[in-house]
Amino acid sequence: CYAGKGVVLLELGRYEDALKEFERAIEINPQDPEYHATKGLILLNLGKSEEALENMEKAIDVSSNENKPVYHYFKGRTFFELGRYEDALKEFERAIEINKELPLYYYGKASALHMLNRHSEAQQVFEELTKILEKDENYSYPFYLLLYASSQAYLNLPEKGIKKVMEAVTSGTVKKEKICEELNIRDLVTVDEKQEKMLEEIRDTFGCDS
Repeated sequence: CYAGKGVVLLELGRYEDALKEFERAIEINPQDPEYHATKGLILLNLGKSEEALENMEKAIDVSSNENKPVYHYFKGRTFFELGRYEDALKEFERAIEINKELPLYYYGKASALHMLNRHSEAQQVFEELTKILEKDENYSYPFYLLLYASSQAYLNLPEKGIKKVMEAVTSGTVKKEKICEELNIRDLVTVDEKQEKMLEEIRDTFGCDS
């Protein structure tokens, strides 16, 4: 199908070709919010943020209530890339209102607060995020480990963050290749040097290619 082919092209970094496939998929099924959101992400990678925003809004419009929070998050990320941090914060908060358990939404909210120079509030949200991750049964998923490590770096607890990642790898819970894969394919926002340093340390520790 067009969407399946588009995903493969997206993973290969062939954004223009992936965009064409998702445009075809939308022509066939314009009521699938994932198609609109993915098209928006592709446009974001192509530097077409305003067009990306239109697609994120469409994804929200056609999605069911239970799926709306993830599209509010994507809309927030688009605003974030546009430097519209107040608007980004509103979207992250809307996502949290609907689903209070997903760590990524809190990470987005904390990052937006930091960019708005509301640093004490950002710290509080990163602390809240830490508690959610530590009680989440999916805590040891590679991406969640990176969220945790980056959050701990922000909170000036880098040793705690790197320790958790090392424990997961040495115990065999997570393969180091999966950590590297997440670092390479995920666009994890960093808003200060401590977070960037933490992720670079993880790359160096596991020999990840940048």
